[in-house]
Amino acid sequence: MRYYEADKNAVHIQPKTVLIVGALAGIAVLFLSAVNGFWP
Repeated sequence: MRYYEADKNAVHIQPKTVLIVGALAGIAVLFLSAVNGFWP
């Protein structure tokens, strides 16, 4: 398998999607921490 063949089969994720998922995960962690009484 050559490099360009592997690149065609790779999963392509948009950078915007990664940022949104990361932001949502951070908000969820802060929210759960606030609910449990741990606020940074």
